[in-house]
Amino acid sequence: MNKCLIHVCCLPCLLGEIDKLRELNLNYSLFFSNSNMDTLSEFNKRKDELSKLNYPIIIDEYDHGDWLSSLDCLEKDPKTYPENSDRCLACLKYRLKRAFDYAKKNNFQYVFSTLSISLYKDTDYLNKLGFDFEKQYGIKYLLLNIPPNEWKEVSLKKSKELNCYRQKYCGCEFSKDS
Repeated sequence: MNKCLIHVCCLPCLLGEIDKLRELNLNYSLFFSNSNMDTLSEFNKRKDELSKLNYPIIIDEYDHGDWLSSLDCLEKDPKTYPENSDRCLACLKYRLKRAFDYAKKNNFQYVFSTLSISLYKDTDYLNKLGFDFEKQYGIKYLLLNIPPNEWKEVSLKKSKELNCYRQKYCGCEFSKDS
């Protein structure tokens, strides 16, 4: 069975997509790669929530310093809200690239990111990047066709059922103040 690496930003985002993913009948592993989290405590809180689902979880190293340096001085970008400043786009690229790097080293045939359907991210940018990485790495970028309102409704319902931690910011210190 083909393997799919799912880059997960948080459990509530995944819950809005999990049923559609299951329909594809792939062998899934969750990839928690979120060095953008402003604290190790926030990183661990979101990571621990993933254990509410029965999927293998791969935890990427938390290295906030490396993530900050990847922003190429864009941490001084004054735009913090709404999201999708140049800094946000650099963050999306950093995280998706880490997923593709891991997938390549570990023989995954597909990569999917929960960020690809987000109401708050530049999904056009992220998905273009995913398809660019698909060509570069030879790994299929998986895209789901879920209307945003449907995704949000399912996410909210399932989050309540599982008593999930729902945060009010993407995780980085720049979005926390907005």
